[in-house]
Amino acid sequence: MNSNVNPFIQLQAQMQSMQLELDQPIRSETTLTTDFSSILNNALQTVNAQQQTASLNMNNVDMGKSHDLAGAMLSAEKASLSFAALIQVRNKAVSAYKDVMQMPV
Repeated sequence: MNSNVNPFIQLQAQMQSMQLELDQPIRSETTLTTDFSSILNNALQTVNAQQQTASLNMNNVDMGKSHDLAGAMLSAEKASLSFAALIQVRNKAVSAYKDVMQMPV
């Protein structure tokens, strides 16, 4: 980085470039045509894959095939956090469903 340039000017330039990115129209690949069930299904598959990876890493450490205990613990914690977040999304969806069902018509 050039030390002669004011850091505020650099920050302003970064903010302007971010604003330009935000002002660009959404490309057709990112259109929101997917429904809630496919998004939820994708999240379930991702969490399942993380849990399987964590299980495989832990088994490899247990069997002596790997000495990466820290990596195995990190993947297990990542899978645990993903699962907890998925449970929270499920709870919010069920709560929203109950609220809609209890609305007077």
